Amino acid sequence: MNAQQIEAAIRTSKEKCLFAEEFAVGTSLRSTPLDKKGTKVRKEGILKIFFLDAATHQVINEVAVTSITAKMLGETLLKNVAALEKELADDKPKAATTIAKPTYSG
Repeated sequence: MNAQQIEAAIRTSKEKCLFAEEFAVGTSLRSTPLDKKGTKVRKEGILKIFFLDAATHQVINEVAVTSITAKMLGETLLKNVAALEKELADDKPKAATTIAKPTYSG
């Protein structure tokens, strides 16, 4: 998907925005034997991110990602948090509420 397709998908999404103040992260690893003796295995792993409602402590969403996607997500989040903190530290008033274009890594 290109940036325009991502923006269109976000604008037309029927999903409601959920607000989660808490989260948990877990890993899942699966090994599959490649030979009869089990001396060679293929391993697959994913990370699961659970977003929690702070009031009820109930899981409101669960997302599973590969380790590569998790690394890209971490880098993208850090860049966006840095930009947000810079904007929040600026004392200049804004004329209107603005929503930054989403950062797509795919």
